[in-house]
Amino acid sequence: PGILIEFLLGSLVWRLGPLLASRRLHWPLVLAGLGLWLSIALFWTLIGDAGVNERRWLHGNLGLLAALAYALALLGLWSRHLGGAPATVAGTVSTGQWLGMWAGHLSYGVYLLHNAAYPLTQSFAGQPGSRLVLMLLFTFAGALLLHYSIEAPARRWGRRLAAGLDRQQP
Repeated sequence: PGILIEFLLGSLVWRLGPLLASRRLHWPLVLAGLGLWLSIALFWTLIGDAGVNERRWLHGNLGLLAALAYALALLGLWSRHLGGAPATVAGTVSTGQWLGMWAGHLSYGVYLLHNAAYPLTQSFAGQPGSRLVLMLLFTFAGALLLHYSIEAPARRWGRRLAAGLDRQQP
């Protein structure tokens, strides 16, 4: 059920983006999402899994809150992109477009690696701020590495394969 809710949040972002494109909610949505996400991460580093499991209202819902935070930030970036934020130089993209593109590129790697960061930074458990920074660095650096080493090459291979199949059809 958890994955379904995350998928539905992504679908909701896709559908709401065009509706919010003309409004000036882009950066407040991004900041709300990032603020919620960082608050959740800091809260979790302070109380750990045991603290989450002790709180009935939080147990099982922390992932949903994190997905909601990511969806808010992504919705702000997506709606800004659709709103046609002007580029400063012909052929370049705006900051919102660039951030939205990279949020999409890194999203699967972040999803895969975010849980691995916690045990890998165990030696920093007494220093919540330092541990949080290391967890974020590990997660995003790993997601970037996955994107360039696996996702992008696989996508290029798939496009070449699809182009070859298109040429074979009458």
